[in-house]
Amino acid sequence: MSDEEAIALPVSGSAQVDHLLAVGQKEKAAEVAARLLAESPSDPFALAALGRVRLAMKDLEGAQAAIDEAVGLDPESPGLHMLRGVVSLRRGKFAEAERSYLKAIELDPDHAVGHFCYGELLWICDRDRAALPAVRHSLELDPDDTDAHQLLAKVLLATNPRHWDLSLEAARRALQLDPDDSAAHAVHGAALLHASQREEAEGAFRSALGIEPTNALARHGLTQALLSKAWWYRPFFQIQLWSSRYGTGAVFAILIGLWFVVSATTATLSRFPALSPYLSGLTWAYLGFCAYTWFATPITRALLNRQYPWMRELP
Repeated sequence: MSDEEAIALPVSGSAQVDHLLAVGQKEKAAEVAARLLAESPSDPFALAALGRVRLAMKDLEGAQAAIDEAVGLDPESPGLHMLRGVVSLRRGKFAEAERSYLKAIELDPDHAVGHFCYGELLWICDRDRAALPAVRHSLELDPDDTDAHQLLAKVLLATNPRHWDLSLEAARRALQLDPDDSAAHAVHGAALLHASQREEAEGAFRSALGIEPTNALARHGLTQALLSKAWWYRPFFQIQLWSSRYGTGAVFAILIGLWFVVSATTATLSRFPALSPYLSGLTWAYLGFCAYTWFATPITRALLNRQYPWMRELP
């Protein structure tokens, strides 16, 4: 679901502006928006069209001014509040964006895009559990929204990674709806990686990059998939997956528990001189494990960079 879809406005002149922006003709769109505003200076949708153009040209302050004026002229338009939310989000004004999205939903409770954008905002703000019902409500209103299925897959991984099968189901649905969407392939790859299906994940990430070489999620995911192919890195990769599924608290608890076990065993063995060789072996094993967790990633990546030179360009 693109910003263009989220802020579609019911005016033919605005539709012309949207079309020109969609095909990359920003200057022409600016001319049409200026003409619309000259013909109807108090038309909120003409102002919204100007805001769209300024947003596309990355003039965020100008876009905000135009949209604020438009909302002042027609405060009951959910589309205008949606557009204001998009601009606020681009400016990093998350609280303002949330207020705008909630107002749009209040004015039109069945606005699927409104619920999606609100869920996406919550996801961006790391409020994953709050995002889940918003995204699910969006899909109840529009079951064929591929972007909403992608977002659902990501939110499910964040909120309940142990049930990666639910995330994988949502990712596969997104891919079915739009098999040419790079983001859908990347999200599918992330779900596969969490399911420890490394080969399939690598293929999904490669498909995403074949469509969009700059896809950040796919680039990062492909790096992880390739790292996990090295047998010496695989245990550390499984620790990372386990951490994502059960939380870092559980991992810290295990590390602390290992420390107590090593300390208690060391204290016990130290009482028996004949067992001193085992004492040093245990200590070195623990130190080796600590060193492994520190150096597994950089060493594995350095080796893979020689095998796959293009990996140096990946994050």
